[in-house]
Amino acid sequence: MFWTCPRAIAVLCCSALAPVALAQTYSDGDFDPLDWQSAFSANYGNGGSFTAAQAAGGNPGTKYRVHHDLNNAPSGEDSGLAVAHVSSLTHDPATDGPINAINAAMHVDKIDQSQRVRIVIIQDATTYVSQDSFTVGSLPLSGWNVATLPGLDEQNFAERFADLTVDTGSNPDFSATGSPMTFGFETSNSTGVGFGGYTTTADFDNFTITIVAPPSCPGDLDGDTDTDVLDFALFVGAFGSSLGDPEFLPEADLDGSDSIDVLDFSLFVADFGCPN
Repeated sequence: MFWTCPRAIAVLCCSALAPVALAQTYSDGDFDPLDWQSAFSANYGNGGSFTAAQAAGGNPGTKYRVHHDLNNAPSGEDSGLAVAHVSSLTHDPATDGPINAINAAMHVDKIDQSQRVRIVIIQDATTYVSQDSFTVGSLPLSGWNVATLPGLDEQNFAERFADLTVDTGSNPDFSATGSPMTFGFETSNSTGVGFGGYTTTADFDNFTITIVAPPSCPGDLDGDTDTDVLDFALFVGAFGSSLGDPEFLPEADLDGSDSIDVLDFSLFVADFGCPN
């Protein structure tokens, strides 16, 4: 990608425009049973059970009602469960672009008690959950509320295990070489050591994932999303050429002057190392 700027203000324009981060949005407010699947991501101690299904009364249309029924904890132990609700919303970094961060949002209606909510990514059959979370209990007792979890980068996600622990060293791959990933959210509860069980119910609607792409780099001449020595080699090969010359590389004409000269070189040097 390259920026074409008016010649008289080339340096100012290109410097101001780069880098730019673009966004893609995936959203589901219907919760069609064909598009959503719910399954335990953790169930330990005496565990419990859950139901999760599309229901009327959304904001608007239909919603997703999640009910947890947590059993009493064993003596001297804890009981807990976590449920991953995974949509068919899919992002493939190889074709849809790499990811810099994820902004998540949804409408939540607290029916009773509380549930902790995290964002879920499934990639290469591995379940990852965000370390950032919110609790339904922090919301008003009833009525739709907007809950957000912004700025989730790949280091914010960790592999989930059945005992509710995570491996913070195991993360999804947001780069252009990463595998396709699907999105969802996790609801969880625990009793605390030796405490009794309880039930919780919450409604969810308008689940939205916004993908923030890495900043685009004007000096990225080979299209691999960064400006590095490979791009420098291409720039050197085109340096001194003009439109019509066989070695002219349009992507290296950063100021749009139809020639690749010292002004383009200064712009390339300023962009070298992008993104950073």
